[in-house]
Amino acid sequence: MRGHLWFGVSSNSLAVLSSNLKLSGCFFRLQKNPLTIRSIVMEMPKPSDAHKKLSLLAGNWQGEEKLFPSPWDPKGGAAVGRANNRSALDGFVVLHDYEQERGGSVTYRGHGVFSYDLQRNEYLLYWFDSMGSPLNEFRGKFEGSILSMVHKGQMGQSRAIFDLSQPGKYTFKMDMSQDGTQWQPMMEGSYRKA
Repeated sequence: MRGHLWFGVSSNSLAVLSSNLKLSGCFFRLQKNPLTIRSIVMEMPKPSDAHKKLSLLAGNWQGEEKLFPSPWDPKGGAAVGRANNRSALDGFVVLHDYEQERGGSVTYRGHGVFSYDLQRNEYLLYWFDSMGSPLNEFRGKFEGSILSMVHKGQMGQSRAIFDLSQPGKYTFKMDMSQDGTQWQPMMEGSYRKA
């Protein structure tokens, strides 16, 4: 998709405008139209290689989960987790719809949006869930095929680790910490593509 912008400005002004617009992630080139008015043809941004790496998450997944005792679930126990992950917005994000089933009923749902922050060189996960919690923002990096992300909130820190190193399956682990140095397991799961 291209947008056309027409300007009747000097070459110097156009060069300043062009260099400023490049900083926003859009790319421009100059053209002359038949009326000798200069135009700028805007090339729409494309997902970076970092954005494309998120495609490892794409697919429908199902697996067994283990919940560790916590303030939210004093007994812990087994669960079944299902995730539908799909690329969206021309490859800039992956949408993550998750549900957890225990005792034959869905007991928890979540919605996440994965992306990549080019300015901070970090992966992002914006998380919403059926507990009515405020937006949780996780940030982190890939080490090979393992994505590790941390959320810092009022009740401490949460760490989410997605191990995508084996084709057709992944493992997930969620840990909690008050100080970011000593971590306690909250849940872990192993999922296969459905």
